[in-house]
Amino acid sequence: MSKSTEYGEPAVPLLALLGKAFYQAQALEHTLAGLYGTSPHSIASRWKSRLRKMMYTSSQAQLGKVTEDIIYDLEIPEQHWNILQKALFLRHWIKNAFFYEAGHRMQAMDDDEIEHLSYRLQMACDEMADAVRAISEMLLDREYYSRDDDISERVAMAVEKYWVGSKDEAVAEPSWENESVQPRRRQSDRVADSKKKEPREPDARPHARLASETRNMSVGRPRFYGKRS
Repeated sequence: MSKSTEYGEPAVPLLALLGKAFYQAQALEHTLAGLYGTSPHSIASRWKSRLRKMMYTSSQAQLGKVTEDIIYDLEIPEQHWNILQKALFLRHWIKNAFFYEAGHRMQAMDDDEIEHLSYRLQMACDEMADAVRAISEMLLDREYYSRDDDISERVAMAVEKYWVGSKDEAVAEPSWENESVQPRRRQSDRVADSKKKEPREPDARPHARLASETRNMSVGRPRFYGKRS
Protein backbone atom coordinates (compact mmCIF):
# COMPACT_ATOMS: atom_id res chain seq x y z
CA MET A 1 0.00 0.00 0.00
CA SER A 2 1.53 3.30 -0.99
CA LYS A 3 1.24 6.27 1.28
CA SER A 4 0.03 9.68 0.19
CA THR A 5 2.40 12.25 1.70
CA GLU A 6 2.42 16.02 1.31
CA TYR A 7 -0.97 15.76 -0.43
CA GLY A 8 0.73 13.83 -3.22
CA GLU A 9 -0.67 12.22 -6.35
CA PRO A 10 -3.27 9.92 -4.72
CA ALA A 11 -4.76 12.79 -2.70
CA VAL A 12 -5.14 15.28 -5.57
CA PRO A 13 -8.44 13.83 -6.90
CA LEU A 14 -9.72 13.64 -3.33
CA LEU A 15 -9.03 17.33 -2.73
CA ALA A 16 -10.70 18.17 -6.04
CA LEU A 17 -13.80 16.25 -4.95
CA LEU A 18 -13.75 18.02 -1.60
CA GLY A 19 -13.82 21.38 -3.37
CA LYS A 20 -16.69 20.17 -5.55
CA ALA A 21 -18.58 19.04 -2.44
CA PHE A 22 -18.16 22.45 -0.82
CA TYR A 23 -19.46 24.04 -4.02
CA GLN A 24 -22.58 21.86 -3.95
CA ALA A 25 -23.08 22.59 -0.24
CA GLN A 26 -23.08 26.34 -0.90
CA ALA A 27 -25.35 25.87 -3.91
CA LEU A 28 -27.79 24.11 -1.59
CA GLU A 29 -27.67 27.02 0.86
CA HIS A 30 -28.11 29.49 -2.00
CA THR A 31 -31.21 27.81 -3.41
CA LEU A 32 -32.78 27.39 0.04
CA ALA A 33 -32.22 31.09 0.69
CA GLY A 34 -33.98 31.92 -2.57
CA LEU A 35 -36.86 29.64 -1.67
CA TYR A 36 -37.38 31.63 1.53
CA GLY A 37 -38.17 34.61 -0.69
CA THR A 38 -41.21 32.73 -2.03
CA SER A 39 -42.28 31.32 1.30
CA PRO A 40 -45.77 31.62 2.79
CA HIS A 41 -46.57 31.84 6.53
CA SER A 42 -45.23 35.42 6.61
CA ILE A 43 -41.76 33.95 6.99
CA ALA A 44 -40.14 37.02 5.47
CA SER A 45 -39.43 38.70 8.80
CA ARG A 46 -37.62 35.69 10.28
CA TRP A 47 -36.17 33.89 7.29
CA LYS A 48 -32.59 34.70 8.20
CA SER A 49 -32.75 33.22 11.69
CA ARG A 50 -34.37 30.06 10.29
CA LEU A 51 -31.77 29.72 7.57
CA ARG A 52 -28.90 30.37 9.95
CA LYS A 53 -30.28 27.79 12.34
CA MET A 54 -29.94 25.25 9.57
CA MET A 55 -26.47 26.46 8.56
CA TYR A 56 -24.97 26.52 12.03
CA THR A 57 -26.55 23.44 13.58
CA SER A 58 -23.46 21.44 14.50
CA SER A 59 -25.30 18.57 16.17
CA GLN A 60 -26.48 15.81 13.86
CA ALA A 61 -29.16 14.92 16.41
CA GLN A 62 -30.71 18.39 16.04
CA LEU A 63 -30.52 18.42 12.26
CA GLY A 64 -33.65 16.30 11.85
CA LYS A 65 -35.77 18.87 13.73
CA VAL A 66 -34.23 21.72 11.74
CA THR A 67 -35.07 19.91 8.51
CA GLU A 68 -38.67 19.48 9.63
CA ASP A 69 -38.89 23.23 10.29
CA ILE A 70 -37.55 24.00 6.81
CA ILE A 71 -40.01 21.59 5.19
CA TYR A 72 -42.92 23.25 7.00
CA ASP A 73 -41.79 26.85 6.51
CA LEU A 74 -41.09 26.45 2.81
CA GLU A 75 -43.93 24.02 2.07
CA ILE A 76 -41.58 21.50 0.48
CA PRO A 77 -43.61 18.86 -1.43
CA GLU A 78 -43.52 15.39 0.08
CA GLN A 79 -41.69 13.89 -2.88
CA HIS A 80 -38.71 16.13 -2.05
CA TRP A 81 -38.57 15.46 1.70
CA ASN A 82 -36.14 12.56 1.58
CA ILE A 83 -33.81 14.12 -0.96
CA LEU A 84 -33.66 17.40 0.98
CA GLN A 85 -33.07 15.70 4.32
CA LYS A 86 -30.31 13.52 2.87
CA ALA A 87 -28.69 16.54 1.22
CA LEU A 88 -28.74 18.52 4.47
CA PHE A 89 -27.15 15.66 6.37
CA LEU A 90 -24.45 15.37 3.68
CA ARG A 91 -23.88 19.11 3.82
CA HIS A 92 -23.45 18.78 7.58
CA TRP A 93 -20.88 16.02 7.05
CA ILE A 94 -18.92 18.04 4.50
CA LYS A 95 -18.84 21.30 6.44
CA ASN A 96 -18.74 20.09 10.06
CA ALA A 97 -17.55 16.49 10.30
CA PHE A 98 -15.29 15.77 7.33
CA PHE A 99 -12.10 17.24 8.73
CA TYR A 100 -12.68 15.66 12.13
CA GLU A 101 -13.16 12.30 10.46
CA ALA A 102 -10.50 12.38 7.76
CA GLY A 103 -8.94 15.75 7.07
CA HIS A 104 -6.40 15.77 9.89
CA ARG A 105 -4.95 12.43 8.75
CA MET A 106 -5.23 12.83 4.98
CA GLN A 107 -1.46 12.90 4.52
CA ALA A 108 -1.17 9.46 6.14
CA MET A 109 -3.93 7.69 4.19
CA ASP A 110 -3.18 4.77 1.93
CA ASP A 111 -4.66 4.33 -1.53
CA ASP A 112 -7.61 2.21 -0.40
CA GLU A 113 -8.67 4.76 2.21
CA ILE A 114 -8.44 7.59 -0.29
CA GLU A 115 -10.44 5.61 -2.85
CA HIS A 116 -13.19 4.88 -0.30
CA LEU A 117 -13.33 8.49 0.87
CA SER A 118 -13.39 9.73 -2.74
CA TYR A 119 -16.37 7.49 -3.43
CA ARG A 120 -18.23 8.94 -0.42
CA LEU A 121 -17.45 12.49 -1.54
CA GLN A 122 -18.65 11.79 -5.08
CA MET A 123 -21.90 10.32 -3.75
CA ALA A 124 -22.36 13.38 -1.52
CA CYS A 125 -21.83 15.68 -4.50
CA ASP A 126 -24.40 13.79 -6.56
CA GLU A 127 -27.00 13.75 -3.78
CA MET A 128 -26.62 17.47 -3.06
CA ALA A 129 -26.71 18.29 -6.77
CA ASP A 130 -30.01 16.39 -7.10
CA ALA A 131 -31.45 18.40 -4.20
CA VAL A 132 -30.24 21.67 -5.73
CA ARG A 133 -31.91 20.83 -9.04
CA ALA A 134 -35.18 19.89 -7.35
CA ILE A 135 -35.26 23.04 -5.22
CA SER A 136 -34.24 25.24 -8.17
CA GLU A 137 -37.11 23.86 -10.26
CA MET A 138 -39.49 24.47 -7.37
CA LEU A 139 -38.18 28.02 -7.01
CA LEU A 140 -38.61 28.77 -10.72
CA ASP A 141 -42.14 27.34 -10.72
CA ARG A 142 -43.16 29.49 -7.76
CA GLU A 143 -41.72 32.58 -9.40
CA TYR A 144 -43.36 31.81 -12.75
CA TYR A 145 -46.81 30.83 -11.53
CA SER A 146 -47.08 33.31 -8.68
CA ARG A 147 -49.37 36.29 -9.11
CA ASP A 148 -47.18 38.31 -6.77
CA ASP A 149 -45.26 40.82 -8.86
CA ASP A 150 -42.69 41.36 -6.12
CA ILE A 151 -41.76 37.73 -5.62
CA SER A 152 -38.70 37.85 -7.89
CA GLU A 153 -37.45 40.89 -6.03
CA ARG A 154 -37.88 39.11 -2.70
CA VAL A 155 -36.05 36.06 -4.00
CA ALA A 156 -33.16 38.21 -5.23
CA MET A 157 -33.00 40.02 -1.90
CA ALA A 158 -33.06 36.78 0.08
CA VAL A 159 -30.22 35.33 -1.99
CA GLU A 160 -28.22 38.55 -1.75
CA LYS A 161 -28.62 39.02 1.98
CA TYR A 162 -28.11 35.52 3.32
CA TRP A 163 -24.72 35.30 4.95
CA VAL A 164 -22.58 32.22 5.50
CA GLY A 165 -19.42 33.92 6.67
CA SER A 166 -20.05 34.35 10.37
CA LYS A 167 -23.11 33.78 12.48
CA ASP A 168 -22.09 36.74 14.65
CA GLU A 169 -21.75 39.10 11.70
CA ALA A 170 -24.34 41.87 11.88
CA VAL A 171 -26.21 41.94 8.58
CA ALA A 172 -29.07 44.33 7.94
CA GLU A 173 -32.43 42.61 7.95
CA PRO A 174 -34.09 42.82 4.53
CA SER A 175 -37.14 45.01 4.29
CA TRP A 176 -39.86 43.50 2.13
CA GLU A 177 -41.82 46.73 2.00
CA ASN A 178 -39.04 49.08 0.94
CA GLU A 179 -37.19 48.83 -2.32
CA SER A 180 -33.79 49.52 -0.80
CA VAL A 181 -32.01 48.37 2.32
CA GLN A 182 -29.84 50.80 4.21
CA PRO A 183 -26.24 49.56 4.36
CA ARG A 184 -24.42 49.06 7.61
CA ARG A 185 -22.57 52.05 8.97
CA ARG A 186 -18.84 51.79 9.30
CA GLN A 187 -17.28 51.75 12.75
CA SER A 188 -15.30 54.92 11.95
CA ASP A 189 -18.52 56.77 11.09
CA ARG A 190 -20.14 55.73 14.34
CA VAL A 191 -17.10 56.85 16.33
CA ALA A 192 -17.04 60.19 14.52
CA ASP A 193 -20.72 60.76 15.23
CA SER A 194 -20.28 59.88 18.88
CA LYS A 195 -17.60 62.56 19.23
CA LYS A 196 -19.98 65.16 17.86
CA LYS A 197 -22.52 64.56 20.57
CA GLU A 198 -22.65 67.16 23.28
CA PRO A 199 -21.61 65.93 26.72
CA ARG A 200 -24.40 65.25 29.15
CA GLU A 201 -24.97 67.82 31.83
CA PRO A 202 -24.02 66.61 35.29
CA ASP A 203 -26.85 65.79 37.64
CA ALA A 204 -27.54 68.78 39.83
CA ARG A 205 -28.53 66.52 42.70
CA PRO A 206 -26.25 63.47 42.77
CA HIS A 207 -27.21 62.72 46.33
CA ALA A 208 -30.88 62.56 45.33
CA ARG A 209 -30.11 60.13 42.49
CA LEU A 210 -28.06 57.95 44.82
CA ALA A 211 -30.85 57.90 47.37
CA SER A 212 -33.36 56.93 44.70
CA GLU A 213 -31.16 54.08 43.46
CA THR A 214 -30.63 52.89 47.01
CA ARG A 215 -34.36 52.75 47.65
CA ASN A 216 -34.82 50.58 44.56
CA MET A 217 -32.24 48.03 45.69
CA SER A 218 -33.52 44.86 47.26
CA VAL A 219 -32.23 44.14 50.73
CA GLY A 220 -31.62 40.49 51.56
CA ARG A 221 -29.88 38.47 54.21
CA PRO A 222 -26.21 39.30 54.81
CA ARG A 223 -23.62 37.08 53.19
CA PHE A 224 -21.10 35.17 55.28
CA TYR A 225 -17.79 34.59 53.55
CA GLY A 226 -16.16 32.60 56.33
CA LYS A 227 -17.09 30.08 58.94
CA ARG A 228 -19.75 31.16 61.35
CA SER A 229 -18.67 31.30 64.94
